[in-house]
Parts: sequence; structure tokens; C-alpha cells
Amino acid sequence: MLSPSAADLFLTALSHDGTTSSYHITSGSAKTNADAISFNTLLYYSGTIFGLLGLKNSAAAGLIPSGCNALCVFFGINLVDRVGRRKFFMIMIPGMFVGLVWAMISFYCE
Repeated sequence: MLSPSAADLFLTALSHDGTTSSYHITSGSAKTNADAISFNTLLYYSGTIFGLLGLKNSAAAGLIPSGCNALCVFFGINLVDRVGRRKFFMIMIPGMFVGLVWAMISFYCE
């Protein structure tokens, strides 16, 4: 049996009741947003980027953003129960966007 396409999954999400549909659309939007602002790409190429900046051990320097990401995940897990998922999501996504724009500008102005 063939796996369903993204369009089929999207249409299925829209055909459910409003609550289930909103969960699917919100999680899909978050994934699309994360891919669109290239956070995963920044993590993947961080060793190369730090090597271009002149660090001697670029592989070890590539662990810096990965380590920061891991620490922020643990921080977020503890914080999300106290603040609430929606409020946490609405605060952190713009913050992540600002941080990535700052990284882009700092590499451009090098």
C-alpha cells in the first residue's frame, strides 16, 4: 500500500473536527516554519561555518550550537509546563527568528 501524500494528510486534517484539525495545522505550521528559517541547516553546517570564521578545530566548534540547542530543549521542557504550550510557542518562535536573523547579519557583515 502506498503511503499518503502530504496533500492527502492535509485534507484529512481539515476534514476532522475543529480541535483535531487545529492541532494538525499548528504542528504542520511549526515544522514548516522551522524548515523555512533553516535552523536545521545552521546546525548541520555549523562546523563549516566556524571553520570559515578561522577556528582551528571546526568540528569541535560545531558542537557549540548543538550543545546550546540541547540545553535550551531541557530549559523549554521545564518551562512549558509552567507557562503553557500556546504562550510558550508564541513567545519562542519570534525569538528564534530574531536569533537567526542576527546570525545571518553577523555572518554577512564579517
